Order: sequence, then C-alpha cells, then structure tokens
Amino acid sequence: MEKIKILFCTPYALDDENANGINKINMNIIPRLYNDCELTILQPDGVTDSTIESKCQVIKVKAKVKKNDFIDKVVSTFSILSRDEYIFKSICYEMACRINKSYENYDIIHLSSFQLSAVLSFLNKNALKKVVFFAIDSKVLHEESRVKVTNGYKHIYRSLLLYKAKLCFNMIYDKVDNICFVGQSDAESLLSVLPNKNVNVIPNGVFIEHNSIYNECLDTDEITLCFHGDMYYPPNKRALSKLLSYFPIIQSSFSKPITLKIIGKGSEIYNSPSLGVLGMGFVDDIYKELSNSTIYVSLVDTGAGIKNKLLDAMSVGLPILASQNSMEGIAYSRVNTEYLEIEPNDVQSIINKLNIILNDSDLRNDMKISGLTCVREYYSWNKVALDYIAYYEKVISSGQ
Repeated sequence: MEKIKILFCTPYALDDENANGINKINMNIIPRLYNDCELTILQPDGVTDSTIESKCQVIKVKAKVKKNDFIDKVVSTFSILSRDEYIFKSICYEMACRINKSYENYDIIHLSSFQLSAVLSFLNKNALKKVVFFAIDSKVLHEESRVKVTNGYKHIYRSLLLYKAKLCFNMIYDKVDNICFVGQSDAESLLSVLPNKNVNVIPNGVFIEHNSIYNECLDTDEITLCFHGDMYYPPNKRALSKLLSYFPIIQSSFSKPITLKIIGKGSEIYNSPSLGVLGMGFVDDIYKELSNSTIYVSLVDTGAGIKNKLLDAMSVGLPILASQNSMEGIAYSRVNTEYLEIEPNDVQSIINKLNIILNDSDLRNDMKISGLTCVREYYSWNKVALDYIAYYEKVISSGQ
C-alpha cells in the first residue's frame, strides 16, 4: 500500500516534547506515523529531535521580521498584535509560501495547532483543499465561558467575547473544509455557528508503556495529594492557587499528615516543606512521582479539550478527584462516578470526597482498574495515531 504523503506543519521546533502541549502531541504522534506515512516536517527554525530528523525531511523557516526594541515598543503601542505575534505571523506567511509552491507533492497538509491559523490566510484555494486543521489550543472557542455573569458589565464583556469567537469562526474556520479538535466542546462550539462544517474529534493520547503503577501500601504513613502541569499556564495556575488556599483546611481535617506534591514547570516557586507543600519543578519521570502519590486532585475550571494531566494520572491507576472541567471529554466509566467529581469552589465537598476515597479500599481499587482500562482502551498514543491515519484516509477519499 502506498504511503500517505503528509506535510506536517508545527508552530514549534520539535526538540522537546515537554516544552508545551502541542509538542507533546506532535512528538508522540509523528513517530507512530512512520510506517503508514511519508512525512515532511515544516517548522520554525530551531533544533529538531535527532530521531525525527533521521526519519523525515525537515524544512525550517525563519521570520523575515527581526527584533528591534524601538519597533517593538511602537508596534505594541499601536497594533492589536504584540511584536512576538507579528513575528510569528511572518513565520506563518513563510510557511504558506512554501506550501503554495509544493502542495501538489502531498496528499495532506496537516496544520497541527490553532496558532497556525494565520497560514490559512495566505494559502491558495488548491492548497486549502488539502489542509486538515487540527485546531488545538483554540482558546477563543471557549473564552466566553470563562466569565461568569454576575452583573451587567460582565454580561456585556461575555457578549463581546462571544462575538469575537463568532468572528473567529467566520474568518478562520470558514476557509478550510477539514477541521479536527481534541475535545467535543470545541467541536460543538464551532458547529453552533457553522453547522455544516466537517468537524472531527481525535483526543490526546498518553504514554502507557511505563511500569509505574499506583501502590496502596505507600499510603499507610501519610497522605500525598498531587497536582501537575505547567504552572505558568493560567488555568493550571488558577487551579493551584485555589488548591493552596484550601490546603491548610484540608490538613486540619485529617489525623494523618498530608503533603501536597506539585509537579511541573513553575511549581518549584511554591515549595514550602514546612507547610507540607512540595514544589518539585520539572521531573524526569512524571509517572513514578504520580504512582507514589495517594490521590490526584484537579480543580481546573477553565479551558477546553482533554487534559493530559488527568490521562497521566489515570495511566498509573491513581485515584482521582477532579472538577467537571478537568475531566471534560474523557470516557471515564465507573459505577461510583459521584466520588470522582468535585465542586472546585467547595472545600468541604473536597474534604468529604477525600474521606470517602481514603476509607474505601474497594473504591480505590475500582478507580485504579477503571483508570488503567480507560487509557489503555481509548488513549494510548498508538490508538490515537491510528485515528489520525483513518482521518487522513477519509479526507483523501472525500477529495477524490
């Protein structure tokens, strides 16, 4: 069978999968496409992972706009785009020029992030027909839901955000026929405005080939709550801030000592061992640290799409207490689902659910088994890669 020829476009140099969520997806998907696809990578100038570079042709583009302190100040003062955004748009333009010259050589042009939406503006009609737009991190889709309507001013603000989202739909998504999201909520938001769009949903994946599995014997001496992610990312920072404010109350509610373990970029600044808070920063083996915890707690209440952090916790069988937003889009099927979900603004409900889990070994075991089963069945990177290939084939066949 002839391989699918793909021009795989990414907004970041493919050098570190932990640099951001887009690289996490792309650097796990790309190696799993080698057998079925002939890949050419189009990325901004920068270092590329040596394995990827040995398996794929890598084309690197540079912005023709150079940094200048004076110009930066002028642009930031008078333009709706920041200087960095302006430079990135220049990169998108250079990418589009490459695509317009070579689109006939490919079956699929894969735009792997919403950040590459500017590329669409510069593509010719024939190139656009081959685009699959993986609109990951499309914050504008769910931005209006972040503002809770408590007064007239916020109602107006939310209306403006919704109007902005609709403009985005019409200006960006109307240009391309094949659109894919990682979460159902984004797809539904788009279809509410453009109901005839061909929208697909392929979730994130998770690495399941590790050997770290939650072990209850670690829970005997103390309770370790865990939360991880990039703490510079606003939804994570907001969730952590709330958890830290609750933590003294949670500690005082249990007889055993409780530690809060925070993992990921930016978490080290919260390190306060005397207060029971361990800010560990980036760790080499996240799965080992998760499996050495007692319960995973996520109070994330903004953002859209599937949260990698929850898939990571499920992949080691760690019992989870999470807000509804944290678990969005995850096919987590358990009998006792009421013990999974917590209200992020109600500390007493969090304490009650912690008590239930800590006092019920059968429930902890059920959560462990269901989490492991769920990620292995639905969210392994191998499964996600097969979904990508099936989607490519569907797009190709529909265009013939």
